[in-house]
Amino acid sequence: EVSLAAKAGYDFSNDIFITEILPNPEGDDAKLEFIEIHNAGQRPVNLIGWSLSNEDGKKKALDNLATSSVISAGEYLALYRPKTKIVLHNDQGEARLFEPLADKPLRLVKYQEVKEGWSYVNTNNTNNKTNITNDEWIWSEAVTPGAVNVIKAVNRAPEAAFSFPAEILVGQP
Repeated sequence: EVSLAAKAGYDFSNDIFITEILPNPEGDDAKLEFIEIHNAGQRPVNLIGWSLSNEDGKKKALDNLATSSVISAGEYLALYRPKTKIVLHNDQGEARLFEPLADKPLRLVKYQEVKEGWSYVNTNNTNNKTNITNDEWIWSEAVTPGAVNVIKAVNRAPEAAFSFPAEILVGQP
């Protein structure tokens, strides 16, 4: 158990969420992958001591990744791979958010069946809904780093496949 004196130097909040991840962008994964966090609360939160990781568990401190160590109330913050050095695997994986001094993640997002160019978004973080939970996620073609999520899946025409014999004889069944 962490002492109260140790906790006193950090800002704890249940209002910080992972709201979007882009594990397989169109283009260079090393430059374009990101994990987005959102402060759904009514007050700013100091991110000193907070960290992110993927399934490998190597934590990356948020206060070293963002331009400011404070995330304002209602703010979205996209943290890109060149800064985080966190690799989001193209087939399946995890994104984890840790509070200060914590060994167990506050938020854990597991993803699979990745679609290139699509982001994985929290469905309760769309159209400025405030009821954010960590259990409702969907793939979306609308990638919205640093902004409220938009769920978009384009309705595409079905693809038809035909197969014919090598030779076609006229007048034969």
